[in-house]
Amino acid sequence: MKKVLVTGASGFMGIPVLNFLKQENAEIHVVTLKELKGSSIDLYNGISVQEHFADLLDLHDIGILLDEVKPEFFLHLAWETQHIACLQSINNLRWLAAGQHMLIKFLENGGKRFVSVGTCFEYNLSQAFLPETSLQESESLYGLSKNCFYKTAAKFCREYGISYACARPFYLFGPNDKSGKAVAYAIGNFLRGEEVVYNTGAAVRDYMYINDCAEALVKLLFSHIEDAVNIASGKPVLMEELFKKIAILTGCETLLTVKNDADKYPVVLADVTRMKNELLYTPRHSLDDGLQKTLEWYRGNQN
Repeated sequence: MKKVLVTGASGFMGIPVLNFLKQENAEIHVVTLKELKGSSIDLYNGISVQEHFADLLDLHDIGILLDEVKPEFFLHLAWETQHIACLQSINNLRWLAAGQHMLIKFLENGGKRFVSVGTCFEYNLSQAFLPETSLQESESLYGLSKNCFYKTAAKFCREYGISYACARPFYLFGPNDKSGKAVAYAIGNFLRGEEVVYNTGAAVRDYMYINDCAEALVKLLFSHIEDAVNIASGKPVLMEELFKKIAILTGCETLLTVKNDADKYPVVLADVTRMKNELLYTPRHSLDDGLQKTLEWYRGNQN
């Protein structure tokens, strides 16, 4: 049985990842904040996991965790994720240091395969169409820190014989997204009967349903593919059309206002050649299917 340690397992990306790991019959170890020890809250939707309590920004805790678990596979999802605020947060540097220490302890405890999650914000987004070889020149501390971790990890793992890959998701949406990003913002407001205003409707982005991203991540974890891999749909969507689809699904067309102000990055689109040809993964959900499932989840989980 494959022993896997997952950070960020209770988050937006983590829960669907756990579901796919369960299908792989993996021995799943997760990290929960120490403050929640003894809590009756089910953070993992009833999925059978072995829970460990630690502060992942505490280097001492990281050492104890890796010494205890000794995982063969490591899927590192955790990072600063609060929408907008994360872009220039000082915590990006703390996560960078923590991740580097995780690598050292992973090596010391016999780890074999490490997969981290990067971001499309590692790229210079003015390039529009983005293969993994695109210029990595982020304007945000978030993107720079993620990219620094990728470059450090790739070099470290090559030197010390660990298999390493970095998944780079683009724009994600789906159930349990608390970020306030476009899709979550629109669905939440529409279901509350509130107006939705979006200023850069002519911008083009690359959206992927979260379950497809999670499936691709698990497939990448158990593959032999090295280095960076874009995880995205590879299909352009006009932001105005995205918001109109959500408005129609919720029956709230009259609450939508889309403007056509200039966007600093008119087009952000992934080259998914590596994902399709090497990882052999194609997303299962169309944009419409994903939006419908996301809306159903929000309707069933309104507070």
